[in-house]
Amino acid sequence: MQATLLDEEGMVLTEITSHAGRSPGQVLVDWATRPDVLFQYYFDRGGSSVTMVRDAEQYSAVLGTRWQMGARFWFLHTLHRLRTAPHVRVPRDAELIMAGVERPREHANVAERAPSVATAAQPPGVPA
Repeated sequence: MQATLLDEEGMVLTEITSHAGRSPGQVLVDWATRPDVLFQYYFDRGGSSVTMVRDAEQYSAVLGTRWQMGARFWFLHTLHRLRTAPHVRVPRDAELIMAGVERPREHANVAERAPSVATAAQPPGVPA
């Protein structure tokens, strides 16, 4: 599974590819785009609280590491779901536009038919 790890302030640490570990609530990191950033966050800044973002779901987690057979391995444990983004419903007009069908203009509201006065009030030399 692919995910993004954020630090405690919500800044992106790295993108990861991972899989579920043997223990419940454990995710093993197979690959990270920036393992050096994980190293700095964990050892230099003393950070272990991260947020894992996967699709529209967010999980709080604790970052851990171990040295095994001459390599550093990263893992996440104590995962708890934080929030799930609401399902986004595409309005019917947007579906028609994506399909290349224009909305009938006879039902356009007054704001769509009225000329824009904001561009006339712009000072010279300032793009609208």
